[in-house]
Amino acid sequence: MTQAVNAISASSPETCDVALFLPNLIDLRGSVLLNDALSLLAEPIPKPPCDPKALRRRVTDLLGDIDHRLKDAIAHAWKPRYHLLTLERAQKLMEAAGADECPKGGPLKTAIRTMWACFEDFLDTHQKRARFALRDLRRTLRDELQSLGEKSARLERLDAALQVATVDKAEALYQRIHYHCEQRFGEMIRASLRKESGGLEEAFAPEGWIYDHMSHCCDLIYASVRMESDRIDALVERCIELCDAENGVTSKTSAGTKPISDDDPASSPGGQPESEAASEPSPEEDLPQDP
Repeated sequence: MTQAVNAISASSPETCDVALFLPNLIDLRGSVLLNDALSLLAEPIPKPPCDPKALRRRVTDLLGDIDHRLKDAIAHAWKPRYHLLTLERAQKLMEAAGADECPKGGPLKTAIRTMWACFEDFLDTHQKRARFALRDLRRTLRDELQSLGEKSARLERLDAALQVATVDKAEALYQRIHYHCEQRFGEMIRASLRKESGGLEEAFAPEGWIYDHMSHCCDLIYASVRMESDRIDALVERCIELCDAENGVTSKTSAGTKPISDDDPASSPGGQPESEAASEPSPEEDLPQDP
C-alpha cells in the first residue's frame, strides 16, 4: 500500500506503527461501540462444530476468486467495454466546456472533472464490488470461526468490534484515495496544456502519462482491497491455529489461506501492485483478557 501511495504522491508518507495509527481511526462514537463490544467478549456463544481444514480450503478459494476478478478488470481497464477516456473524447469535452480556447479557470476545471468521471466510475465500481464481496464473506465466517473454540470465538468478536469502531474513519480514508487521484489527474492535464508541452496528444501517446497515472490509481485500489483480504486471511489462520493449539494439534502455517503469492505479478495496466505479507502471530501469544 505504501508503495502505491508513494507512486502517486508528491511527498512520501512517513512510516506509521499500526499500534499508533489505530487510535486515529476510532472517534467518540467508535470508542463507545468498541467498549460495548468488548464487554461481551466473555459471554460464551455455543456454535455447532466446524471442520478447520474445510474452512481453510473454502476461504482460500473465495479470497482467490475475489482477487482474480479484480485483477482481471484492472488488466483489461482500457478495453472498449469500460469506456475509459480517449483522445477524441477528451478533445470534444474540452471544446464543449470552452476550455480549448481558454485553457484555464472555470471552463478547464469543468472539462477536467468531466474527463475524470469515467476513471472515477471504473475505480469506484471495482473497489466497491471487491470490498462488498469481502464484507459478505467476513459476515458468513462469524459462526464458523466462533465454533473453533473459546479463544477463536473471542478473537473473532474482538476483530468484529474493531471493525465497527474504525469503519467511519476508514471509509473517509478510502475516499481520499479517489480525491488525490483526481487532483493529480487535473495537475497533469494542466501541465499538458502548457505551451511547452505536447498537449493532450502527448498524454495519449503509446507511452503517455495517462496510462501510468491510471496504473498507479489501480495500484491504490488493488492495495486497499488486498489489505482487507489479508485481514480476513490472517484472522482465519489465527483462529485455526488457536483451535489446533487447544486440541493439541500441530498447526502448519505454510498451509494457510493465502490466495496470492507475493511474488506473483499483479495484472494492472503498466504496473505491479504489491502489498506486504501479513505477519502472523504465534499460537502462544496471549489474547486480550476477559473484562
